[in-house]
Amino acid sequence: MRFFSDVRTYNRAFFRKDLFAAFSIACLVIPQSIAYALLADLPVISGLYSAIFGTFIAAMFSRSSLLMSGPSTAMAILVQTAIAEARRGTVHPIDPFHVLSQLVILVAFLYILFSLFNIGRCLQFVSRSVMLGYFSGLSVVIIIEQMLSLVHGPSVGKPIDSSIGSSFVLRKMAALFSPDQTVYWTPFIGAILGLAFLFFMKKKYASFPSAFILLFGSAYLSYAFALFHHIPTLNASTPLYFSAEIKAPSIDLLLMREIFPSALAIALLGVIEAFSAAKALSAKSKDAICHNQDVFSLGMANSSLSLFPFSMPASASVTRSLLAYNVGGKTRLSGMISSCFVYGILFFFWPCVSYIPLFAFSALLIFTALHVVDRQALKLCFRATKEDAWIFSMTFFLCMVFRLDIAFIVGAFFSIGFYLRSVAIPHFQEYAFDYAGKLSIIQPNAKKHSKVRIIGIGGELFFGVVDVLEKAIANIAKDDEVKVVVLRLNNVHHMDGSMCLALVQLHEQLQASGRHLLISGITTKVWRVLERSEVLQKLRQENFFLRDETRPQLSTWKACLRAEELLTTSISNL
Repeated sequence: MRFFSDVRTYNRAFFRKDLFAAFSIACLVIPQSIAYALLADLPVISGLYSAIFGTFIAAMFSRSSLLMSGPSTAMAILVQTAIAEARRGTVHPIDPFHVLSQLVILVAFLYILFSLFNIGRCLQFVSRSVMLGYFSGLSVVIIIEQMLSLVHGPSVGKPIDSSIGSSFVLRKMAALFSPDQTVYWTPFIGAILGLAFLFFMKKKYASFPSAFILLFGSAYLSYAFALFHHIPTLNASTPLYFSAEIKAPSIDLLLMREIFPSALAIALLGVIEAFSAAKALSAKSKDAICHNQDVFSLGMANSSLSLFPFSMPASASVTRSLLAYNVGGKTRLSGMISSCFVYGILFFFWPCVSYIPLFAFSALLIFTALHVVDRQALKLCFRATKEDAWIFSMTFFLCMVFRLDIAFIVGAFFSIGFYLRSVAIPHFQEYAFDYAGKLSIIQPNAKKHSKVRIIGIGGELFFGVVDVLEKAIANIAKDDEVKVVVLRLNNVHHMDGSMCLALVQLHEQLQASGRHLLISGITTKVWRVLERSEVLQKLRQENFFLRDETRPQLSTWKACLRAEELLTTSISNL
């Protein structure tokens, strides 16, 4: 485990830099964790537990030294909707914290499962368009929900309506502009001022902990001058308690089955966030990436969080990880020390938290929502391909109409489907040697009068493309002049058993009409597959030609010489 090697090589210079990085992270973690807990309609301790113990445990097991974990914006919404759905339509009320504990256990199990079986690699086929669509929809949901909380009173304790069949946006917009509800302008104005402060700090003093200053500055004003005595504060809206009670979790399989889609969406999203954070760190620090180890660390972190009641699931954080690097953090101890800082600050200054006005959290969440989508990436999404634009639009639309977890899972499956469709269609190109002895491409509309036809195939040859290959060879075989078909596989790096069987059948069909099948440009990996499947023996090994990396056209040239030999033999036998 990398933790012990870091401890053995630790020195005083590392400690000074890690100490400063830890304090910077703590100043960001505290306001974010409280805001995300409120967004999930949970006590503030839920987010703080996830930040403290999740970060500490994940830092011990992760491969990336500065990978920071804890609650996230997207995860908070998914947790909120999962609890709301689990409690919907039940005769007897379900304890929301019981649902939360089962969710954490299930997410931890999925993280560990993904890491052990390398399932997370499948998420490499989830396009960036899905994430952009999901986070764009998430931003709209957060902004509308916080506007409702500001104008019509706090929404803490009021679950988001996640029912299927009607538009979330239309319902919330109708509630926002409803003339029947009381309008509270003071919190709205306070949130606008808070947003202005955050934008000013981001532009002029980006290195300062602006969120920390906003929350605890407004708490100081609330306490010292009683300016916000008529405005809801954290103490008036959610229970405040801070302890470290450890309790073995219970297992409720029926409830786990019900919340499994939400847990799956949380785990998949967490894996993607871990990949993003690890890549961002690797691009700066040049550290090696081990995705499975980082995902396993999240599984261990959530396993430990299941021992603490009220904890939210933990995920990797790109912003906090990059902050740790940018302020000079050196080792994973910066994350572990930051957990100690968070615990110490809250232990000594916990009463101050109760005076923070809720509009300050709304301002922080709206500010976060406005920056969660990369505008440059969004422009590229619509300019790149129609598929990217379509996947983004569909995912965004599903976020508006259905639950967020369903929108993310459906968008991910559609993205994988588009990828499989693109790789399932191999690229065929016909070649011929010119008078200079160079292999050149023949245009599709050109007339072809040759006894030897060279067909280049690009893509992976697996069971899904057998029919496509058979149709392509059948169209060529219709020409009575064709006596030898040369398959050029220079751009093929994978072949499965179905394709091996298809090659044998093609050979037999051509042989029945006195024709021949030759294969050139075979990589070493494909050669081993053909050898193990005994295709080399059935089609005769002299009809196969290995690829020469230094001279890519040589194997096809040899195949053409073999074709001339076969044609000469056929003529002499007449």
